[in-house]
Amino acid sequence: MNRAYQISDFLRGQQFNFTTEGGLSLPKNQIEWGVRLLAETMEIKEDDSILDLNCGYGALGIVAAAAAPRGNVKLTTPDIRALQLVQENIKRNRLLNAEVLLADEPGDADEVFDVILMWHAAHLGKDFCFEMIQKSKSCLKMGGAFYLAIKTRKGAKSVARFMERLYGNVETVKISKGYRILSSIREAGIGEEVNESYEYQITAKLLRRNYTFQTRPGIFSRKEIDAGTLLLIETMNIREADTVLDLGCGYGPLGIVAAHIAHKGNVYLVDTNIRAIRCARYNISANGCYNAQADVSDGFSAVNGIDFDVIFSNPPTHSGKDVILPFIRGSYRQLKSNGRIFLVVAKPQVYLNMLQQTFGNAEIIRQSERHTVLAATKSKRINYIQRET
Repeated sequence: MNRAYQISDFLRGQQFNFTTEGGLSLPKNQIEWGVRLLAETMEIKEDDSILDLNCGYGALGIVAAAAAPRGNVKLTTPDIRALQLVQENIKRNRLLNAEVLLADEPGDADEVFDVILMWHAAHLGKDFCFEMIQKSKSCLKMGGAFYLAIKTRKGAKSVARFMERLYGNVETVKISKGYRILSSIREAGIGEEVNESYEYQITAKLLRRNYTFQTRPGIFSRKEIDAGTLLLIETMNIREADTVLDLGCGYGPLGIVAAHIAHKGNVYLVDTNIRAIRCARYNISANGCYNAQADVSDGFSAVNGIDFDVIFSNPPTHSGKDVILPFIRGSYRQLKSNGRIFLVVAKPQVYLNMLQQTFGNAEIIRQSERHTVLAATKSKRINYIQRET
């Protein structure tokens, strides 16, 4: 279980309390400035229907729900961990007019809204921002407002031009501390009909076999298979009848290659992100992997009760110890005796220490200029998981 953090703050003259965790693209101990700026500047009427896109732990949508007590707010997130936090935060702030959905597109909310809000996480890329803006238009009522908080130096000008092209208007509502709040109004007969595609296709030859992968904006390494994943594919030791877990699978290259190696076994691909899992499911089918399945999972929740011969992961090391240590401890619990975990990381020492603390052993299997593959084996004799740090 990941460590929880508490935030208590005043927004729009009212106190709010939030629980959050590391690894959600937002600060875990304070309200992110772009979120705060948008919360303070958005124009909300008390009976508005509101959509908060990619909501993180829910701060923006929860503030909007408090500002629209006779309206309703839907918060969407593609991340199952975030969804659970938002559910908790809605209850903590005693709001009855807000709900959260696991969704990766505006249309998943199945409604039209008076106001749509979006804080753009820069690491997701401008293509993700463009896609969300484009697909939001059909979800906005005529006369409704689309608000976006975006870092000035992370594409704000090009995004503003896109909003003006799409809606026929755009306004810079506020500029502060490296952020811009942009707003567009949907008006009949104004703006272009834009239907650009936001999908990528990767073709690669991996272990002497040809593969094709579909990816989308907002997914890690969406335009090419990253070097760490390639190194792990070249290194992982899997037998034909193994039960295998790809933990944090993204669009699925590791798990799909593993499924062809372990053709008499079973391979499970899990990720917290519904967008990644939708791509992984498509890619499993497209590459003829009949012994693999992909599921949205908070850590090991979707595979509880399954014991694995091999677990491998290209983990989100930028998320820090709060996220990675539960990965490692959970892997120990779900490996069979003599089962092995393989991780590919950029800075090995801290993860070698985590593996050593949990498994009682750890080794470097292979290194490239930028990445290292680490491995550990679950001992039959000693239960190292009891050693808490």
